[in-house]
Amino acid sequence: FITVPYPSSGHFSNSPVVSQYVANLFMATRNVIIFAAARERPTPGERHPWWLFRNEILSAIPNVTAHSVRDYFRINRHLMDKSVAMLRFVNFTSGQQGMVAAMEWMRHSVFCLHPPGDTFTRKAFFDSILSGCIPVLFEVYQAPEVMYPFSDILDYSQFAVVVPYGMSFFQVLNYYEVNPSVIVNLQNGLKNILKIMQYSYPITQGHHDDAMDYIVKSI
Repeated sequence: FITVPYPSSGHFSNSPVVSQYVANLFMATRNVIIFAAARERPTPGERHPWWLFRNEILSAIPNVTAHSVRDYFRINRHLMDKSVAMLRFVNFTSGQQGMVAAMEWMRHSVFCLHPPGDTFTRKAFFDSILSGCIPVLFEVYQAPEVMYPFSDILDYSQFAVVVPYGMSFFQVLNYYEVNPSVIVNLQNGLKNILKIMQYSYPITQGHHDDAMDYIVKSI
């Protein structure tokens, strides 16, 4: 079988749009170091035993907001020119508006945490890639093997961080924070693969080099 990307909240229409977007993607200020767009889940049961692991990760981020980027920094003007160490966005009650707000936060963040939810892969993983936010994935004890899209073609270590089971994400990300050149390398890796993690829309004639092209290559 083939694992394919989830449809993201954003899509490209053609190659010039992709080129312009990528050129501007890392020009914006990324003043949030560690970001998560996720809520804690109810007490885990047999169906989702890894929710406890998810909740432990999210509870380590005390700074929580339901505001958009603009409103958050309007309220907290003293933070506008400073780095925010950690932030968690929890407003998903407004449907598409909440998703757009989450992606806007991702475009202002360096690392995006992706603890397991209903499944081990999350739509937010693909949103973060399109937002230029380095995905942080977690190994989970006794979890089934997780297949990410095009893993037989792509080297995920070039654009994502994996936290080994038993290690704190603080420990792992501290290495990257004190090595800015490594962060730049991961961001460059995102630039190289973001277009193939989305489905170009609207459909037009010609070659897109998007997710559909790579699905065909994987068959």
